[in-house]
Amino acid sequence: MGWFDGNPAHLWQHPPCEAAERYATFMGGANAVVDKARASFEAGDLRWTAEVLGQPEHADARTLQASAFERLGNGRSAARGATSTSWAPRSYVTAYSAPPPEEPPTSLPR
Repeated sequence: MGWFDGNPAHLWQHPPCEAAERYATFMGGANAVVDKARASFEAGDLRWTAEVLGQPEHADARTLQASAFERLGNGRSAARGATSTSWAPRSYVTAYSAPPPEEPPTSLPR
């Protein structure tokens, strides 16, 4: 179960992937989420931009999130710390700047 913060809504939440799909639909679809995230990015809210985009499959979302991580990694944000300015953002910039992985093969080669 883990830590309980006293909020009953947090006792039985949807799994992260299912919640992400619901949030995106709730916010108007993937393109609307990217547009809203871009506005947050332009307003300097880099942590929210990175968080709201999650682990994007959407190409524009991946590029925008990589830009947010890059700025966080370069210390252009008020939210700075050893981890936030070094390991995580730089690692994710590399991961998310690359094209999405190809689908795994459906059968093994002979």
